[in-house]
Amino acid sequence: MNTLPITCVWEITSKQENNHNLSYSKKKISEELTTQEALNFINMCADLGVFWINFSGEKLLCRNDIFTLIEHCEKNNIFSNIITNANEIDKEKAELLKKYNVSTIAISINKLNDEQKKEKSDFFLIKNAFEILKKFNINTVAITMVTNNNIGYLEKIKKLLISLSVSSWQLQIGLLKEEDSSDQLISPEQVETIMDFCYETTSEKKIHVYPADCIGYYSSKEDKIRKKAFEEDDFSFEGCAAGIKSFGLLSNGDVVGCISLRDKSFVEGNIREKTLREIWESPKAFLWRRSLLSENFEGVCKNSRNSEKKCINKCINTHLAVDVYCGNQYCAHSLSANLHDQKT
Repeated sequence: MNTLPITCVWEITSKQENNHNLSYSKKKISEELTTQEALNFINMCADLGVFWINFSGEKLLCRNDIFTLIEHCEKNNIFSNIITNANEIDKEKAELLKKYNVSTIAISINKLNDEQKKEKSDFFLIKNAFEILKKFNINTVAITMVTNNNIGYLEKIKKLLISLSVSSWQLQIGLLKEEDSSDQLISPEQVETIMDFCYETTSEKKIHVYPADCIGYYSSKEDKIRKKAFEEDDFSFEGCAAGIKSFGLLSNGDVVGCISLRDKSFVEGNIREKTLREIWESPKAFLWRRSLLSENFEGVCKNSRNSEKKCINKCINTHLAVDVYCGNQYCAHSLSANLHDQKT
């Protein structure tokens, strides 16, 4: 593989709150990396030219060595970002985040209850976290995994984020296939609802909303949303870079294309057994992505006018909701084509 990775999303811990929000780490992983193993991994990233490491985890700031790892990233010229929950943030943690030059803090907001005055409510914790980070002049963004449980709260979350002067908000689809969360998955038809919400929000120009790699694909509305969000008239969406320019690391050292791909069949190797370079440069690595060819698609995707462009760069996890080569049922372009067929 000639292309080297730019970004790593590192799920550094699978520990969770008792009443956790929907997240990719529902199945806990044992044997988290030790401090020395984690430091060695950062060295491997530096050797491969990784530019960003996004530390992820509901309880990552509770790891005693997290700031040692962040400091080691800085020494190796790697930028650190953090993706966590609002209840992880307090004044003491914010001081340390500022001290160790963390680039951006992304707060997951997957639910928002109505108990605004209750001290431990979602509303209070989110408001408190963003206000603390703002006082320390730390760049913040919000991330929401859209499910049936919270799709009706998007407008309310938006108003809260605007009131807190949060500049950026990423929306992604909750595509977990766990048995106990299947009722939370949105239907493919609801993608249009999310796209409409994103379009209206970007038009208001009060907050930048970014559809994640798992939303959209080659509809005229999506093109406008992304250009407005990135404020670039010639912006061209290149899709998911998993296994091409980015990869994920699970808390036990397993290397995957993306941390949303939890099945063992997508584990490319473990850094306890091989170096990151050996795993990345293996001719057998990430074949599910690197060998993906548009001519092997089925359904609407097979005949899509976009199949010769960057269509194979769509979020692989939305394909896997059915099968990697099946027509992507969550694709906005495919949905539009299906609606057109139904009308004719």
